Amino acid sequence: KEIVEKFIHQNVSIARPEMTLPDVDQDLSPAEDFAVFVIGASHSLKQWPHFWQIVEYIVQQLHLKIVLVGHGKRDRKTIDELVQKSATTDFVNLCDQTSLLQLAHVLKRAKLVVSNDTAAVHIAAALGSPTVCITLGAHAFRFNNYPKDLDVNIRFVFPKEIESLLNEDGFKHYQTKYKNEQSMNSIPAIWIVQSIKEVMDRAS
Repeated sequence: KEIVEKFIHQNVSIARPEMTLPDVDQDLSPAEDFAVFVIGASHSLKQWPHFWQIVEYIVQQLHLKIVLVGHGKRDRKTIDELVQKSATTDFVNLCDQTSLLQLAHVLKRAKLVVSNDTAAVHIAAALGSPTVCITLGAHAFRFNNYPKDLDVNIRFVFPKEIESLLNEDGFKHYQTKYKNEQSMNSIPAIWIVQSIKEVMDRAS
């Protein structure tokens, strides 16, 4: 929104994204309340490696079961590593088991979605699910954050250098160097927990 306004020199009105889903033959969502981890991304550099560090908080403090979604060999390996490192093994693993429509239904029913920067983030946001997106910031302030006037319950979490710009003029500070010089490893688990608290508080 801000970038378009900068180019055309006038205000732009945009509507909050909403999505209505058709029925699905088999809804794979658990019966109990749950959170979704979207652990995959288009490139390994966009994958946050510390999902296992927030498992205990979600299970013990939020009392949510965790559903794992993904696709392909890399995601299966990442999920196996997450399960091995976690204090609990009580996950619902839907990796390679959902169609796009089934995934959307799972995201819609979720009490919380925590995801790398991938398409599932925007689906969850359009469906109104409280969402935390962990992002490298490759397109910071162009494709995230969302405009505040949309009032979407989503929190994008960036590496420290980009986080420091969140209250600044995003367009003015955007630089292409952010595409390659940041690391997902630099994003601590406590930032994700704090962001989860933010979106859950907004949803309550």
